[in-house]
Amino acid sequence: MRSRCVVFSQWRWSVVMHDLCLCCGEPLEGRCEDGWHLSCIRGFFKSDRLPSISLDMETPHAHPKRDSPGTWSFIPGVQRKFSLHLERKAGDTARLTLIGRPQGYVLKPSTEAYPQLPSCEALTMRLARHFGISTVPFALIRLADDTLAYISK
Repeated sequence: MRSRCVVFSQWRWSVVMHDLCLCCGEPLEGRCEDGWHLSCIRGFFKSDRLPSISLDMETPHAHPKRDSPGTWSFIPGVQRKFSLHLERKAGDTARLTLIGRPQGYVLKPSTEAYPQLPSCEALTMRLARHFGISTVPFALIRLADDTLAYISK
């Protein structure tokens, strides 16, 4: 049991130290963007660049939940999470936003009380995959304030 803990601690530390891909967990080599392999960006977002994130993390509860098409919402619950739409722009740029449909991504940022929660959730999902449990596509993504958020499709 002790050796497994060391491996998982090293994985978490490696992600924090920017030497493993935030999507696949493999070493970063070759073309990379903000902690992601180019192939991982293409697989997860169907784009050649990471999307920008258009979201104010400081006031998440100021956003009321709306269900009509073309509007935005956040997902209720204990952990702060947002349902996001990938908006494609001219060229190969994109951004994740609260506005729009379909809302194909869930973003779970860290909180002051639990700053490592996104990393722990990604590690838990990676363990599930390792033991043969199917999971949704997931990754960590770096936000504008340099904190990590958990993202899933």
